[in-house]
Amino acid sequence: MATISPFAAQPPDADPPRAEGWLVDGLVHGDIGVHADGSKAIHKKKTKAQLKAESRWQSSQWKKWPDKKDWPGTLDVYESAAYLRVSPDLLRSRLRPGRDRKAELGHQRIGGVYRIDRSDLDNLGRVLGRRP
Repeated sequence: MATISPFAAQPPDADPPRAEGWLVDGLVHGDIGVHADGSKAIHKKKTKAQLKAESRWQSSQWKKWPDKKDWPGTLDVYESAAYLRVSPDLLRSRLRPGRDRKAELGHQRIGGVYRIDRSDLDNLGRVLGRRP
């Protein structure tokens, strides 16, 4: 028994069907793109974590909260990285405990999500007893 494809009736030179993209903070991914030479390719969908690690997403957070005092009191890793304008991987390395079994950055882990207080982010890297 032969299987029937919904695209079988299309001529071979027809455009491929439009890929369904998904929306994360105004960024659409998964669309069909055209290369400089005219060939078409479907761009791979990125995960939400990959999107949030991009500088475009971080700058969109600064558009949402333009002043430091507008940011929420507790942030996740990606929002904290956007707040400090660093990569999420750098911030995650500060969350891991060192030899003294203390993390460099105070946080709480709820499920698989790290929650970081904004005041801890402001104090990150400061030496106690010195003025800023």
